[in-house]
Amino acid sequence: MQTNLGRNDPCHCGSGRKYKKCCLAKDEKARQAASPGLTAELEQDPATAKGRAAPEPKPDPRTKASDSRWSEFEAAGYKRKLDLFVRTLEDPELMDGEMAFEMLEQIFHETVEHRERDRFDALVESLRERRPEVYAEEAHYFLNWRIANALAAGRSEDVTTLMLELAPLAGKAIDTFNRIESQLAYHGHLSTLVAAMRRAWPEVKSSSDIVPWGIDGFCVRAMGYELLDYADHTFSPPAEDPALLERIECYFEIDPVRIAAHLAHLTGSAGRQWTMRDFKLAPRRRRSQDGEEEGEATESGARGRSGELNLFYLTVEFLGYLRRQEGVPYAKGELGRRELYDFIVDRQDGKLEYKASMLEEMQRNLDREQGHRPPPKPKFRRYEHTLIPDPERLEHYLVDLLDMMNQLYHRAAAFFEIIPAWLRFLETRRLIDAEVRARALGDLAYLADDLCNAFENYPDDPSPRRALEAWRAEAGKAIPE
Repeated sequence: MQTNLGRNDPCHCGSGRKYKKCCLAKDEKARQAASPGLTAELEQDPATAKGRAAPEPKPDPRTKASDSRWSEFEAAGYKRKLDLFVRTLEDPELMDGEMAFEMLEQIFHETVEHRERDRFDALVESLRERRPEVYAEEAHYFLNWRIANALAAGRSEDVTTLMLELAPLAGKAIDTFNRIESQLAYHGHLSTLVAAMRRAWPEVKSSSDIVPWGIDGFCVRAMGYELLDYADHTFSPPAEDPALLERIECYFEIDPVRIAAHLAHLTGSAGRQWTMRDFKLAPRRRRSQDGEEEGEATESGARGRSGELNLFYLTVEFLGYLRRQEGVPYAKGELGRRELYDFIVDRQDGKLEYKASMLEEMQRNLDREQGHRPPPKPKFRRYEHTLIPDPERLEHYLVDLLDMMNQLYHRAAAFFEIIPAWLRFLETRRLIDAEVRARALGDLAYLADDLCNAFENYPDDPSPRRALEAWRAEAGKAIPE
């Protein structure tokens, strides 16, 4: 969602490396080559234009000392790394924002492996106290790691304190904020999300670093959390309660009819009797360059198409069912519900079909050049039910969430975890029967193994993997032999 890249952000090329260690130098050269100012300078300096070699700059003692310290740090073992960080902290010439980030990134992962998360937190606190200006340079990264530690330790008060510290930085670090937002939603921290989104909204709304559809998506999610938090603390909530309207009016113009419909489906009071005829989905228009159709699913996002609007309300009704019947916190259920809705609509739009790899396409072209007829392009099987995720396209969707550039672990986990409940919900609404539910669950079971393996590479938060293992065990009991 950000329009610019920081030095420590993942590189835009998809390599998985940090931007500064991948394409930064190449991009800077390209910008210099395209700069009219640079061209004019070369034209005015004949010596430079003729390629006369410039004298070698003298070595910078600070750079040399910094490189030496970093080399020492990289070669050190775990305990030595901790000591070197403390030593570097005492030297203002060496401890800048980049050095602090690089060191603490490695230390964070190693303290997780050694089950010493508290040691990491103590080091960050030392940095904040001794070098506040350095801490401020990369604060959103440090808060990201500390929130992960607080969640792992179950320290709810620390989660709230740290998230509220992060919120004012959201306008400049929206990608980091969004990832942590998903993590808190997965863990059910709804009240903290409400407070953090309120505090972050003025910065996000006015940010020039966030694309318009990213701002809109933030706004929709923030209002959604407000509605959920209100419903979670209010018996039979009225749609026109002034207290509720005051909570959401800061985000966008209030439509009482939409709010009433949303709350009626969420609380189960809508009384709608669904049939499959209600969910005839028409393909959406292509998204425009300004992101017109991007963002989260909403009543207005359905753009008047009855099938898509009905699907939206069905998933909102499911969210209420999840909370009341399955005991799933609203925030976690909403995280999964959004992915479920987007999956069904994206599948209908044909966005989840099989795509050949670059290597496969090259081989097909080579076959044609050599006069051979290439084999037919593989295709996914036709899915049988509009509302049931099929394994091939679901795998495609989850792989996209978990790929090297996205790494949206909590969104993927929340979506997959709620699928058995979704199937049970559809059965209660007589949209499928018990046989269809059991068969669908059996078809998806192998993906639980794949996801458990994928989450082995994500030790920062062990909760999703434990939940997926429980999913696998429970599904095994429910699937008839």
